Amino acid sequence: QNNKIGTLKDSSISLMTFLHTLNLAHNKLSDLMQTLDILKRQNHLKDLNLNDNPIAEEKDFRLHVIKKLPWLEVLDSSKVTELERKRAQKLTPLEIQLSR
Repeated sequence: QNNKIGTLKDSSISLMTFLHTLNLAHNKLSDLMQTLDILKRQNHLKDLNLNDNPIAEEKDFRLHVIKKLPWLEVLDSSKVTELERKRAQKLTPLEIQLSR
């Protein structure tokens, strides 16, 4: 956290195949779709913190993350609930929203 990270593109995160916890809080991540496309390969990831990044201000941010990373158990220090999972499933995919 607090590393002024603006993107995960070209990072070594893809090499961390068994990553369980990732704290990216207090950085400068600004492209939600790109960030989630990179993180969706981390299917062992259970605990993710993206607090205080520009992407965390996007509409339905939490639901988009849960939709793209359904195996997460904790997001931004809060347990992912079954209600959130159901709401995330019904959410229009981010890719479609951005193309409108």
